[in-house]
Amino acid sequence: GTQRLPRAIGMSLAKELIFSARVLDGQEAKAVGLISHVLEQNQEGDAAYRKALDLAREFLPQVPVRAPVST
Repeated sequence: GTQRLPRAIGMSLAKELIFSARVLDGQEAKAVGLISHVLEQNQEGDAAYRKALDLAREFLPQVPVRAPVST
C-alpha cells in the first residue's frame, strides 16, 4: 500500500503514482522496480502461472528446512 510503495520505488515516484492514480503497464512497472518479470501471454493464457512455477522450482531446493519445535 501507501507505506510499502515509497520503500520500493522512492517517495517522489510513489507520490506521483498515488496522487495521479496512474496505472503502470508491465514494462513501466519493471522499469521502476515494482516487478521482476514481464511476460507475453501464451496461447493457453497461463504464462504468468508457468513462470511462477518455474521460480518456485528454482527456489525450493534452497529453502532452509525448519526443525520441528517440541512443546
